[in-house]
Amino acid sequence: MMQFSNTVSYTSLVDYWEYTDSSNGSDHAWLFYDDMEAPSASSYNREHVWPQSHGNFEKGGAGADIHHLRPSDSNTNSTRGNYTMGDVRSKNLSGVKTVTRNGRTVLWYASSYTADKCDGLCEVLDSVKGDVARIYLYVYVTYGTSETNKNLFTSVGAYGANSNDGKKVIESLETLLRWNALDPVDEWEMRRNDLCEKVQGNRNVFIDYPELAWYLFEKEDEMPEFDSPSGNAGNTGTPYRIEAVSADTEKGTVSLNGRVITASPKEGYRTSGYEVLEGTASVTWNGN
Repeated sequence: MMQFSNTVSYTSLVDYWEYTDSSNGSDHAWLFYDDMEAPSASSYNREHVWPQSHGNFEKGGAGADIHHLRPSDSNTNSTRGNYTMGDVRSKNLSGVKTVTRNGRTVLWYASSYTADKCDGLCEVLDSVKGDVARIYLYVYVTYGTSETNKNLFTSVGAYGANSNDGKKVIESLETLLRWNALDPVDEWEMRRNDLCEKVQGNRNVFIDYPELAWYLFEKEDEMPEFDSPSGNAGNTGTPYRIEAVSADTEKGTVSLNGRVITASPKEGYRTSGYEVLEGTASVTWNGN
């Protein structure tokens, strides 16, 4: 297990988040899964992105590591629960439920999904998927030397006295790597890594060098080209600018985060397609 020069207590996380997770000079933290600013300083939970029940965490050590505990809305957090992370929308599952915040869906989940030894299945926003993947990678290499945290994408036996249930954290290695590439590191995530180092004394190396994920699992020959302002991946692409516009703002809006465009139709309407108005683009269509 890695030793840090500084330690953070579980109870002090809320105070640190005003420093590490705020945006635009606000004193309120940015809610992780909802991808929005918290309405107040007391409206969020301490979310173990790697669930406690899957990792044998108490409220110390890995259970109080600022790199993988993030502020989350209490309702979103309780719904996310300890489900295995994975792609829900592309599977055409029955019984899929959602969590909506401010008119935007932020979670898709299927509680009864147990295929491939998953513990239910939960999908987050595309703009959060890379953050999730890099947090999982960090916890895996930082605390994975003990028998408590080997259930990243492989269901293994439970270990320890704190009720590690042995269930996998993300549905597959392929999903983990795909999410890492789908949502590249952005400047906000890099800034948070810098601030967390000042607080705790260490960094998430997968934010600095996201390509290390492929080397870790000896998949470097399969690493796709993707743009990131950090690491060697930052040299793989050419500069570009994306502008996203709605065809009819009275029927819905679009938002842009990195390279991910999210359409938000108003009630009674749906997203029917997209059109590249200028330049060229490689487009991956994910859900409706």
